[in-house]
Amino acid sequence: MYPMTFDEFLEANGQQLLIEARNQASIDNPLPEPLHDKLVEFLRTYMLVGGMPEVVKTWVEHHDYVRCQEVQDDIVVTYEDDFPKYKKNVDPVLLRQTLRSAAVQVTKKFIYSKVGSGYKTAEVKKAVELLALAGILHPVTHTDANGLPLGSEEDKSYQKMLLLDTGLLLRLLNMSLGDISDLTTQILTASAADLANKGPMAELVVGLELLHHLSPNIRHDLYYWVRHAKNSQAEVDYISSYLQVVVPVEVKADTQGGMKSLWFFMRDKKLHDAIRCSMENFGKFDYVDNEDNGEVRHVRICPMYAVAQIEEVKQGIEK
Repeated sequence: MYPMTFDEFLEANGQQLLIEARNQASIDNPLPEPLHDKLVEFLRTYMLVGGMPEVVKTWVEHHDYVRCQEVQDDIVVTYEDDFPKYKKNVDPVLLRQTLRSAAVQVTKKFIYSKVGSGYKTAEVKKAVELLALAGILHPVTHTDANGLPLGSEEDKSYQKMLLLDTGLLLRLLNMSLGDISDLTTQILTASAADLANKGPMAELVVGLELLHHLSPNIRHDLYYWVRHAKNSQAEVDYISSYLQVVVPVEVKADTQGGMKSLWFFMRDKKLHDAIRCSMENFGKFDYVDNEDNGEVRHVRICPMYAVAQIEEVKQGIEK
């Protein structure tokens, strides 16, 4: 059981017709700009409200972010009040510190030593595992991605942690770091192109949506890729597949020039197709890789508000 997806959030806000219009769009038939803009605005709200049912209900009834934050705070406190139930397995204080550290480190490589001094790595790992089993954290694990299945080349020493809900993330950050009103203001007022780069929110939303739209009957794993070379910053946000082909998924709002990690990855793995999730409309473009004898890379754009349709966006990718 997950928090409400973006589509479920739209339904709760009476936007079934908007969902239907979006579902009829494609990379060859983008949405009219007014509908695209409307979906961007709803996604902006979803980032702040999140998908916890009681919070969504509060938003639908009152359209008041402060009231939503009060409900979110109650949910966080409820989680932390439950931690003493597991004291035979993990120190409740460690669980609380791990949760808040995961919020601060969200979508970055998780560093166990940052959780707090006085705890051994093995103890922190146990706390992370317990929070993951409870569905509060979702690990994203590095894979070398030379082929499928992706899990056959995973390296769990490189993991990022996703928190279960964007709204709860913001409340935990507020509890851990103090006033984060600047971040929430940026989410509300930033242009669509800038919004996806405000902290970890875009990558978190895309990762959670990818997870939520997989089959619900089993626990799924998410993967990413990071270059292990010293002083390298190359990283691809998510690695997926289609028709037995590895498909990188980059979360971006930038132009092509900001995608050096993706081009390096595709060149290294000899891939020709990728997905870009951004605040752009549906679309596609080709990139001529002059560092690889002019090889052409094909990038399909899946708007962040349409991750539920990512399998349709992948259609046309060849083995």
